[in-house]
Amino acid sequence: MVGIINYITIMIILVLGLLFYHNYAMLILLIIMALLPVFSNICAYIVSKKVNVKLEIDQISVAKDYDIHLKIKIDNPTILSSDNVVLKIKVYNAFYNNDEIFTMTVPASAKEIRQIDWKFRSKYCGRIIASLEAVKVKDLFKVFTFNSCAKSEAEIIVMPNSIAVNNSFNMLSEGEGEQNEVQYRKGSDVSEISEIREYIPGDKLQSIHWKLSAKQDKMMVKEYGMPFTNEFIIVPELYFDGENPQVLDNIFDNMYSIAVSFLENRRQFYLGWLNVLDEEIIYQKVETDIDIAIIFKQLFYAKLQNQPEQTKNLVTSLGRIDGKSVVYIGKAVAKCFS
Repeated sequence: MVGIINYITIMIILVLGLLFYHNYAMLILLIIMALLPVFSNICAYIVSKKVNVKLEIDQISVAKDYDIHLKIKIDNPTILSSDNVVLKIKVYNAFYNNDEIFTMTVPASAKEIRQIDWKFRSKYCGRIIASLEAVKVKDLFKVFTFNSCAKSEAEIIVMPNSIAVNNSFNMLSEGEGEQNEVQYRKGSDVSEISEIREYIPGDKLQSIHWKLSAKQDKMMVKEYGMPFTNEFIIVPELYFDGENPQVLDNIFDNMYSIAVSFLENRRQFYLGWLNVLDEEIIYQKVETDIDIAIIFKQLFYAKLQNQPEQTKNLVTSLGRIDGKSVVYIGKAVAKCFS
């Protein structure tokens, strides 16, 4: 609006000057000023069709509330310059499904690739996507706007914070005795017999307890326990109510911190989560801090639960997963199932 007011003011001055002075120079200047909006529109249109904008993030991951460095590269291959290129950038947390829109006006110099370094932060962890929603080129007087078809996006993983946690979950070998260590489910570990019962058609012949069967004059079979292990699977509750991301964010902080603590103490453990499509816990082994970062990135691609305590109910019913103790992390609780 300021530009158009200034333009009209100059035109009025030139017209009045021409009326009073009848000067050829004044006439030529008036004609140039009259044609300037047309020329400005043509230039803005050409730039809008040729300009390219690209977003880049060199960082792979960053902690919450730390600077994320976004590089905005504006490539104008034309011989025309524009100081009125308007960028609309959306910063989107794909995990919590929330976003924020930023608008900025940048120059696009002729035959030049200009880079602008822009910093922003994320309050919550997750998979953060910066996407170019719109590129608009305005004319010199900011009256007319032309849209560019440039599209780009950049992604970064925002990791949880490390906080003080309880990491005193006992390994099985650290228990208080055979009776208090583990409630074994039925399995196939021949080193541990959980019970002896009567034969049922379909039982394996290898499970028959021949000596006891001979004494009792009926077929008796052995039930075996799950394999002995000192390994843990850390599993979070992946439920988000759509309103308060802080709850799930705290769960991630606890999960990450326990994982770091286990790694420092050289415990054998896995990170896992509930696959809601198959109703099963999937997990991967952790041996280095790089493994933690990789697994968290995969976790941030996972589908969230649609019901609260869905993971807790599954873990409670299983007790142990593949013979491994489960460290369940829910809202304000970290509990070991073994």
